[in-house]
Order: sequence, then structure tokens, then C-alpha cells
Amino acid sequence: KNIMIVKSLIYGPVLLAFGSWVLSIADAARVTTQLYENESTATTHTVHYSGGGGGGPSSLDHEEEGDEDEDDEDEDDEDDEDDDENVSNKGKALLHQPSGQHLLIDIKNVNYDFLRSQDRIVEAMIETISLAKQTLLSYHCHDNRRTRIVGGVSCVGILLESHMAVHTFPTDGIIIMDLFTCGKGELVGPVLPVVERLFAIPEEEEEEERQRQEQQQQQSPPPTPPRMLWSHKRRGFREGFDPNWSRWSDPIDQGLGIDMYRRHDLDGKVSLVSEQTSFQHVDVIEMIDPRYSSLGAYERSLLSNDDDENNDESPSSYESRHAEMYRPDKVLFLDGVQQSTLVGETEYHESLVHPAMFAHPNPKRVAIIGGGEGATLREVLRHTTVEEAFMIEIDGELVELCKRYLPEWSSCADIDDDDDDDNDDDGTT
Repeated sequence: KNIMIVKSLIYGPVLLAFGSWVLSIADAARVTTQLYENESTATTHTVHYSGGGGGGPSSLDHEEEGDEDEDDEDEDDEDDEDDDENVSNKGKALLHQPSGQHLLIDIKNVNYDFLRSQDRIVEAMIETISLAKQTLLSYHCHDNRRTRIVGGVSCVGILLESHMAVHTFPTDGIIIMDLFTCGKGELVGPVLPVVERLFAIPEEEEEEERQRQEQQQQQSPPPTPPRMLWSHKRRGFREGFDPNWSRWSDPIDQGLGIDMYRRHDLDGKVSLVSEQTSFQHVDVIEMIDPRYSSLGAYERSLLSNDDDENNDESPSSYESRHAEMYRPDKVLFLDGVQQSTLVGETEYHESLVHPAMFAHPNPKRVAIIGGGEGATLREVLRHTTVEEAFMIEIDGELVELCKRYLPEWSSCADIDDDDDDDNDDDGTT
């Protein structure tokens, strides 16, 4: 009896404490559940796809959650017939193959109020889907402003082609999104400018801080502009499913996709042009590779204190005195294969031209086969003995695109002290 009394005295409080701990965990789980069920605002919007050949927003009928469809019973009765029809059509080609494109986008320095507004996020997402020529079936959003977990907005749009998801982090000024589509249309060129316009909303200066700066007669620095990082890659399986697929038919399957589109760490990555000419597909990408430079160094290269009256004692930065070393790089791709880059293109074209020119005792007439960028012609014109130079390029559209997007390649500013473009001469054929 004494032993039993001692055990009761020892284990009784332990069991009581354990029971209290279990109850506290249950209460915490219940509170957490209530937190998401009661304090988070969920919005569901269903869009019925009416079929047809268009697949665009015009063929959609909108219906809020809770609305009853009078044809639901008839549609349920037809499910079995549809299944039988799908089985019979199994061998036929489908509208979308088991493959697609995945676009990942991160943006920071975004407006706080925009990131907290579910209505504005939904509006931007729907417009992006529409302009990307995708078909929205439904979307579901959670407004988590009153939760202690995220505090932003999370939205998922279900597409006929796949999905688009958006997540915001207002206190950090960050929005993260992705768009996946099984469609075959181009995704990078049409969608990225739309996303930047609709989602990269700049931060606004706080009114109190602005008034304080005005009272102290100080000029506050402008808000940091939004910064967008993105990457794109192919997904799924095409070989054996898409009869028109070829490993060499799509530029994105070449160096353009592998070295540029797939990398998510390239700052300021912009597709300046992506255009099919009569002979080839031309792409020009502008970006800053963090392995060799940085966005901060480029921004410092744009600032000079030499012309600032309030900074007489502050010398200009090293980057601003050598701005050419920190400018974004440009890369030219033809049919997805890299041709030349702004960083190092001078050395590249010098090695192509000058050995042959110096091997001739007195070069006067020069013919250049190809060379649409104009850089080869530029190097030829450095030789004072040259009287005529002819550039024979089969793709005149490429020449025009290079003049517009790659003017540095053909500039003769360091040869004859003017900024004439070598490709402007009538001798270009």
C-alpha cells in the first residue's frame, strides 16, 4: 500500500501535466483552424468554358460560387457518354500535348497597398491570362491580411491549358508567381511586358516621411524601382507525342533557352526582340550576369557627382568614371544559337578581320560575306587603305534589327569622331 501511494504521488502530477499538454496542443490546432477559417477571406470564381474553336475569354460564361447551374443534372447524365467518346478518340491528336512551357517570375520593391488588395491582384491576373491568350476556367483566392502567417494574397487561376498562381508578401514588397501552359504559342515575349506593367507597381513614398523631408529642406531619395527576375523552361514530353516536333526546330531548345531563359539569376534580363525574319529567328537579350557584374554597380555607373552642385567635395564613383565596364550585356541569337555578345565583341571581331587585312600588302576593295551586325564592316573601315567595302548579307531584316537593337556593333564613333552607323552606307547590300 505504501508503494502504491508513493507511485501515485509521483506519476499523478506527471500524468496530469501530460494531459494538460495534450489539451493545449488540441486547443492550438483548433485556434489555428479557426484562424484560417474565420479570419482569412476566401473567394472562388468559376468561369464556364463553352467550348468552340476560339478558347479565348469571349467564349466564357462567368458564375460566382454558390450559383446553381440549371443544366448540372443534364451534364452529369452526359458524363458517361463523354467518357465513351474520349475512349473512342484516344488515338486522335489532342489540342494540347503532354508538354508545355513554365514561366517563373519574382518581383520585389512592389507597392504595399497593391500587394494587400485581393481585387487588384485578381484583376491583374485575369488581364494577364487574357492577354496571354489563355483560357480561364476558374480562380480561387485567399485574402490573408488578418492572419499572422502570411498577410498577403494568394490566388490560383485554373486554365484550360494549365494554371497561373500568384502569392504576395506585402511587408517585404515581394510578389512571386508562375504561369504554366500546354499551349504552343510564344510565352516570354507577349507575357513578360504585361506582367511588368500590371504587377510591378512601384513603391510610394510615405506621406509623413515626405513632409518631414520638406520641413528639413532635404531631398529624399526616390523609391527603389521594382526589380523582376524570371526564368522559362520547357516541361513534359514532346518526342513521340507531337508529330511536328524536332530537336532543332525551336530556338528555345538551343542556347537561347539553355543559357538565357532557364537562368533565374540574371538581373535586368529583357528580351529586346524576338522576331522571325524571312530566313531565321532573331533574338536579342539584354541582361547583367552576376558572375561578372551586378545591378548595383550598373546603377552606380549611372550616377555622377561631378555635375551635382551639392556634392562638390564628393568625387564621382569608380563605376561612373568607367560606365562602359558596367553596362548591361547584350547577346545576339540566330535560330537560338549565340552569335556574339556586347561584352567582348570588339576582341571577337578584331580577331576575325585584322589577320586577313594585315596579310594583304595594300587592301583597297573588301567584300564581307554575312556580318549582319555591322561589326566586321566597322573593323574593316579602320584600315585607311580601304577605298570600297561591300557587305553582302542575305537577310536584310537582320541588318535592320541589328541597327535598331545593337547599334554599338556598327558604331564608327571611335574611328572618325562621328556617330555614323556603318550599316547606313548605300554600299550595304
